[in-house]
Amino acid sequence: MIPRGSPDIGWGDLLAGLRDCLAPPPEEAARAVAAAAGGSASLACLSVRSGLDLILHALALPAGSEVVVSAVTIPDMVSLLEHHRLVAVPVDLDMERLTVELDALDRAVTPRTRAVLVAHLFGSLMDLGPIAALARRCGLLLLEDCAQAYDGRYAGHPESDVALFSFGPIKTSTALGGAILRFRKPELLARVRTLQAAYPAQPIGPYMRRVLVFMGLKALAHPPALGALATLCRLCGQSHDQLITRLLRGFPGPNLTARLRHRPSAPLLAMLARRLRQPAVEVVARRIALARAVAAALPERQFVGAKAAHHTYWALPMVSADPEALARELWSAGIDASCSASSLVVVAPPPGRAPAVCATAVMGQLLYLPLHPALDAAALRRMARLIDAFEGSQL
Repeated sequence: MIPRGSPDIGWGDLLAGLRDCLAPPPEEAARAVAAAAGGSASLACLSVRSGLDLILHALALPAGSEVVVSAVTIPDMVSLLEHHRLVAVPVDLDMERLTVELDALDRAVTPRTRAVLVAHLFGSLMDLGPIAALARRCGLLLLEDCAQAYDGRYAGHPESDVALFSFGPIKTSTALGGAILRFRKPELLARVRTLQAAYPAQPIGPYMRRVLVFMGLKALAHPPALGALATLCRLCGQSHDQLITRLLRGFPGPNLTARLRHRPSAPLLAMLARRLRQPAVEVVARRIALARAVAAALPERQFVGAKAAHHTYWALPMVSADPEALARELWSAGIDASCSASSLVVVAPPPGRAPAVCATAVMGQLLYLPLHPALDAAALRRMARLIDAFEGSQL
């Protein structure tokens, strides 16, 4: 079975991570190296979620304050806003360009609005210039969620108050966790750094388990191994898709904030520094070429972000009349597409506020197509024929 992708981490990195778990480097030394790799105005955190929690704690916004958010994000980001007694107000997206609707953003701002949180999706980058101008005019903090946008070059918009980059398990240049936050204002960085310094360090055990799990997942990211796993899961009445999704989850279970409020461990910091020193440009270039080849083979299909001005294709979602049935059809042909490759959801509006109509119409119909080197020309033609036949039968 052709895998949906492969963890963007080498065996040398995984072995180095295991070594650092067994003989941890001094935390202060690892932190210094990670900070140097991330830049002088940056802070290494346990995750983007941890970073947002720290920022909200440092800001101490009045209860009931509104934060305008791009309509599609992961549920935990909204949960963190609610934990800090803030109200998330979604703004709809142009799903072809993956940009916030500027007029809708303008209408969403009220006297209670204190910040704007914008997420770049699927490897695209929206133009933040007009959004930054609106935030500046209204006196709003601008937070830029770049969790899916890291490409080794982009360092955040110069007018973003904070840009948050994720190096979690399924991200480009993954460190199997961790995040880099880049700050425009030194005083906010200082407050956040002070708050994080009071946290306990992340235990090494969970990170070591993650390194071992990803050694297994990397071994499975080959057609024969994944095919064997899918067959075994099917014989056991299980879904290999659900199994892989569970293994990839960063913070499963309840008590989210308690699990987020840790400093990154020394092995994680060392891995983060190691990955930041490795250029992501070649990996991203190969992924762009493959994604464009897939899109070109399916000219009649609707791909989310097809008209995005800048796209590195962290994921390649297409719209399907019945994505779950199409995924099963592709599995039977040895192609591992997925409906659950991302935990993104559409943010529900608070009472009296407009729902995100465009985002809602698209997000429930997504199928993530594989971006793996094994998807050669013959496999690509086979996949295109299957998709075209399936979608044609749904008309």
